[in-house]
Amino acid sequence: WRGCTGKTRVAALLIATSLRLRGTRIELDGEVGPVPKVLAVAHSNGAADVLLEALLAIGVPAIRAGRPATVSPAARKRTILAMTQTHPEVVALMKQARDASLAGNIR
Repeated sequence: WRGCTGKTRVAALLIATSLRLRGTRIELDGEVGPVPKVLAVAHSNGAADVLLEALLAIGVPAIRAGRPATVSPAARKRTILAMTQTHPEVVALMKQARDASLAGNIR
């Protein structure tokens, strides 16, 4: 919470409360849908980073969209790009692409 303004704390707590209240699956027309998700936006890259850090601090599994160059180093590991680069399938495909012994059409 250090570095968070009162507005950021309130926003993070509202999002967390909303997620917890909506944590159950919603029934619509007799069908049960997925657990709702929340899209949180901010007016600047810095504000988005602070909001992300506040959400993570209170246990909300948040992901940061945006170009890695505009994301703070502390928040970079929670960007979509960083998370996909550590996904097992992506790691395997990258390893395969670097394998010089494979034919070009396979790499």
